[in-house]
Amino acid sequence: MNTAKMKGIDASYWQGKPSLSSFKKFKNAGWNFLIARIGYADGGLKYPDSTFEHNYKNANTAKLRIGAYFYSNARNAAEGRAEAKYCLDLLQGKALSMPVFIDMEDNATSGTASKANLAAACKAFCEEFEKAGYMSGVYASTSWFTSKIGNVDGLSKWLAQYNNVVTYSGSYDMWQYSSTTTVTGFSGVRDVNKCYVSYDDNFLIKPKMDLLIRKGYSLTSSKVGTLSENGVYRVTKTASNGTRGYISGTGWVTISTKFAKVIDFTDTVRVKTKGKLIYRETPLLSSKKKGTLKKDVTYIVSRISQDGTRGYINGYGWITITSKYVTFA
Repeated sequence: MNTAKMKGIDASYWQGKPSLSSFKKFKNAGWNFLIARIGYADGGLKYPDSTFEHNYKNANTAKLRIGAYFYSNARNAAEGRAEAKYCLDLLQGKALSMPVFIDMEDNATSGTASKANLAAACKAFCEEFEKAGYMSGVYASTSWFTSKIGNVDGLSKWLAQYNNVVTYSGSYDMWQYSSTTTVTGFSGVRDVNKCYVSYDDNFLIKPKMDLLIRKGYSLTSSKVGTLSENGVYRVTKTASNGTRGYISGTGWVTISTKFAKVIDFTDTVRVKTKGKLIYRETPLLSSKKKGTLKKDVTYIVSRISQDGTRGYINGYGWITITSKYVTFA
């Protein structure tokens, strides 16, 4: 395995709600990411983790990369898909810079299924997230990946093995190597992880001009439309040379620096309202209306939803930032 590109911890209800200063000390000590539990299944029922919102907000403020995991009870594809949809509702469009993992370790439920059914559950879970523009993967121990879960090659694997070396013979992208390590900023002991990939194939771009959309990644592929420069879009796949990116449901566009700016997960953008614009409590259009922004006023968007269509304005709330409603400064 190559040298680790990042290091980080995972967290859930069991670690409480540390202060923002804890997250900042952690970041300043050289740690890079947090994987927060978004929810869990117990006896087949699904529940949210009461600390996810806290961890998500503070990790973003501290400029840490953030991912999520769901403690699973899935025993087949249908149950894996249902758990993914439950998590997507909890995410409410939030943008993540690392994958959402299905956590496979419950012996009483998932552990009773066949290897083929467990692999199907993992694949179905990940498929739902990929369709929504999120990265995804599978968390399990060496024992589970070896003897309980069938073939999940092609999915990102987060391997748990508390040891100085990994004995698992398959490929993996992250390694949880200890559950008893102390880290700067947080009290008690923590699960600590090494990450061997950058997870940079999922990001937002702001075009510098209208971009030609093609059906395939090749520049000779058939043209299928134009991507407006007045917008923010999420790239979910990149061509091997890094110059072409796939916009889910749209097609392939050129993303080299001449044609597009990559928006880092800590960046802010400015938008000007085209008319009076409703702002809401969460990114969901069904969430509570909090007020209305004035027409022809420029605002700073500090967070952008996973699909690039909703933006958060400090002191107000979430607005739609498509070209129909705003122009980008």
